[in-house]
Amino acid sequence: MTINVILEVSEFSTAAHYQEVVMDSFTQDFRGHGGYERVIPNVPVGPFSVVVASVTEVGDINGVVTPFQGAASLSVDDVVPEDGQVRIRGSIGWDSDLDFRLSCIVG
Repeated sequence: MTINVILEVSEFSTAAHYQEVVMDSFTQDFRGHGGYERVIPNVPVGPFSVVVASVTEVGDINGVVTPFQGAASLSVDDVVPEDGQVRIRGSIGWDSDLDFRLSCIVG
């Protein structure tokens, strides 16, 4: 998904100007527990892209895979943009495998 965002940029002056930024977003679902390192391939990024990531548990709710907050703690620790892919490392505080979703915004 491509998102157009208008940002107000002041750069330490009283006169603000506006800049349009095109951002992409993508998600991918995984399964695991404990420490994880996952690669999301085939995305429009390079080593100097700015990538923000989040993680959430997902489950089948009424036949639809839906994000929800369960009892496990989930975190994103490292986000590394590479040529055409993003490498993400984090942890899942649970003793058995859970379904989880990594979501990214690229600017």
